[in-house]
Amino acid sequence: MAQEKPNPKNLKRPNKQTGEQNQSKAAKQAANPKKQEKQVKEKPVVEKQGKKGLKKIQNKKPNQEKEKQVDEQKQIQQEEKQAQSEKKPDENLQNLEVSNNQYYDSSDDTDDEIITARIGKVPWKWYDNYKHFGYDAELKKIVKPAQMDKIDEFLKKAENPDWWRTIRDELNQEDVKLTDEQLFVIKRLMAGKFASKKIQDTDYTVEYEYNDPFPMDGRQQPKRRFQPSKWERMMVNKIVDGIKRGTIVLDQDKEEDEEEELFDLWGANQEDDLQKKMPQSISAPKMKLPTNAESYNPPEEYLMSKKELKEWKDTDPEDREHNFIPQKYDCLRHVEFYDQLIKERFERCLDLYLCPRTRKKKLDIDPESLIPKLPKPEELRPYPTTLQIQYIGHKSRVRGISCLSNGQYLASVDEKGEIIVWEVSTSRIVWRYQVEQIAYQISFTSDGLLCVTSDTNLYIFNIKRILNKQQFEKNEGMLVQSKSNNTIEYNQKFKWEYTLPEEDSTTKDNGLRIKIQMNDQLKSLSVHKNGDYICTVAPSAEKKNESVIVHCISKGLSSQPFNKTKGIVEKVIFHHKKPVIFILTRKHCFVYNLQKQANIKKLLTGAQYNSSIDLHPYGDNLIIGTYDKKVLWFDLDLQSTPYKNLRYHEKAVRNVKFHQKYPLMASCSDDGQINILHAKVHTDMMENALILPVKMLKGHTIRQDLGVLDIQFHPVQPWIFSAGADHRIFLWT
Repeated sequence: MAQEKPNPKNLKRPNKQTGEQNQSKAAKQAANPKKQEKQVKEKPVVEKQGKKGLKKIQNKKPNQEKEKQVDEQKQIQQEEKQAQSEKKPDENLQNLEVSNNQYYDSSDDTDDEIITARIGKVPWKWYDNYKHFGYDAELKKIVKPAQMDKIDEFLKKAENPDWWRTIRDELNQEDVKLTDEQLFVIKRLMAGKFASKKIQDTDYTVEYEYNDPFPMDGRQQPKRRFQPSKWERMMVNKIVDGIKRGTIVLDQDKEEDEEEELFDLWGANQEDDLQKKMPQSISAPKMKLPTNAESYNPPEEYLMSKKELKEWKDTDPEDREHNFIPQKYDCLRHVEFYDQLIKERFERCLDLYLCPRTRKKKLDIDPESLIPKLPKPEELRPYPTTLQIQYIGHKSRVRGISCLSNGQYLASVDEKGEIIVWEVSTSRIVWRYQVEQIAYQISFTSDGLLCVTSDTNLYIFNIKRILNKQQFEKNEGMLVQSKSNNTIEYNQKFKWEYTLPEEDSTTKDNGLRIKIQMNDQLKSLSVHKNGDYICTVAPSAEKKNESVIVHCISKGLSSQPFNKTKGIVEKVIFHHKKPVIFILTRKHCFVYNLQKQANIKKLLTGAQYNSSIDLHPYGDNLIIGTYDKKVLWFDLDLQSTPYKNLRYHEKAVRNVKFHQKYPLMASCSDDGQINILHAKVHTDMMENALILPVKMLKGHTIRQDLGVLDIQFHPVQPWIFSAGADHRIFLWT
């Protein structure tokens, strides 16, 4: 038979892919020589012809040879499949090639994207409590598959060799196995390449710069165009800093409960979007409603008399209670036209147009949080509360009182110069003495000597009736020694007169021992804690250096520590432990060191007239009373201004005192009141003093605008003595 020529229409030109496939087949045949021999025998005469041409040539061979070739081809295909199955998945991906007729290349087939559950974008959590997870196209429920636990999933992964290429289709609730072609595409995309091999990485260009073909000038580009942006770097650094500090959280799943906004459907006050963007409007204040005076038939008490009408016309329009005259009519039709109507409407329009409106913000603060937590007065006991004893015997105003160190006797002086010593428990008069002039102040020393200032004289008494024998003899010996030491010429300015028992027997009963005469009138005195030093104050001294004088009893010496004082001195007190003296002038208080002869501190009271001063037993706090109705508390370790400014008296403060044993403070005033305060000072420097008013004592009567003139705490008990302008002395317990 003549050989048939191949049809040129059936011949196809081999493309690039078929050439590559032929090269791969040649490499496989070289690796397997047996297969190569078989393929040599089976090689057709025409190699470059198509499949149809080969079939026509092979059909011309005998049937036996044809069957033999078919068997050999089947055997070769089985061996190739077995070899491919033995390869690893990664090797399959490396040898996988994508042909030109893939679905992503030219097909619109979407069979792999069929969705059975037609639920749209409804959240899956809506079906958590149901046995189905949606409906299909025929509106039938799609039953959920059996859920696997962690153990079942682990066993499935261990038994299934293709678990690494299986993904979960949540929408259809089924597992999908990725094909080799899909894995190949995924691998290329993860490597940053195109899915198809037809498109190369160099098949496109991106124009990063735009060159103007007709530039307006020929300037070179600035350097900043070729450098990283400074502001972008700052913005990135800010974002990085926020991520480090935790203020910016990345990839945070924010699950917000979407609540339906309920509103009044038929409401007329619904704000639109434009109104929300505008500033908040403030409604105009409403006018005052008319009162009974504006009635056409007002009551009789609202009608003005002739006197009231005249006063109304004489007052300014701004100060009038009403801007009209109330009138009475029989009926409403008789009411005349209101002549001020247009004026009032015009002023109202001006107020609405010109007056600015503001909305006052009210502070939502709990009032109890502003009040400090303080202890109850019952917890701060003991302190004096009731009047216990009255000491009646003076015939004029009692100017000063003082209590003996043991608290058994009380001494007092009045304006007529009468000195009385009382027994505290019985109010019995133990001793009495009369001086020539008015007496201002009295004080006991720690040794039991009684000191009294009267006019220009300082009297010192040693009273035998109120002292024990040992203390009395000790004081007598000290006075004898003082007389022997009083030979200094400096004391010629201040005359010391001694009246000892040996010289005059009558003075022994009176108790007067020393009388010191000075040039100016003495108003106050202060005794040191050791009982040997006495300081007297003469505010009206002609010489500035004689306003403050310090007397030493044991040495019989009077000295002038200051050459000049700043201002008029009112009071002077000693420090309990340090060589320091406090000088109170009318407007200031000076702290003076006697050892260094220097002024340490100046306390600014801010008052016009200071009256009294006292020092706390610890020596770190000071109180000053003023005629300006104020009590000033100073902390000497802090600033030179008052730590507390207490103002609870209605009139001038006469005296202030600290208790030497209990945390109590008291002040008296011309309003006839004695205020008791709890004044606790902590030894710890980190805590401030606690000052609380606990009791107000009233009992003295006011005479000629004078009330309580002096107070004195009991040295042992939480009691207080008070002396008033009503000639009486009270004991409060």
